Amino acid sequence: MDRCLSILTSPHQGQQIKSDDPSELAVYRVFRHIMEREPNLNEFGFYCPYPDQRSFADEERRHKSAREALVQQFDVCMLVREWLKANAAKTKTIRNDSWSYKWKHTVEHAIGHYVGNGTFILAALSLGFSYSRQADSVNCSFNFAPIRRRAS
Repeated sequence: MDRCLSILTSPHQGQQIKSDDPSELAVYRVFRHIMEREPNLNEFGFYCPYPDQRSFADEERRHKSAREALVQQFDVCMLVREWLKANAAKTKTIRNDSWSYKWKHTVEHAIGHYVGNGTFILAALSLGFSYSRQADSVNCSFNFAPIRRRAS
């Protein structure tokens, strides 16, 4: 079993799970399900080999390390989820202007904390948003748009 998935097997094995709150533990189970379903998801986004001289073994090590780094970001992922709930509205179709790397920067600015592309993607997927991967890219597009608030 992938080390990051084994961390998620027991809520108290990994340092990133600090709550006994049943609703928060349910979210961690959703994270685990997504990590199982998306083996190419890591802290940088979706695995996309660099077109340089790295060996396959080097690429695999880099991906495994980045995947473990994503698991360590679950506290940040919870913050991103809360921000998305308040600021993103589901749309019927996946929008080409709603790509992960652009949104991760928006969230970083709003919460005042670094957010990895993979962390943002994991948060969005955990809320049930659909996505489409961008070809040869770590990024993806989603079926959401910013919530427009009326000026008061």
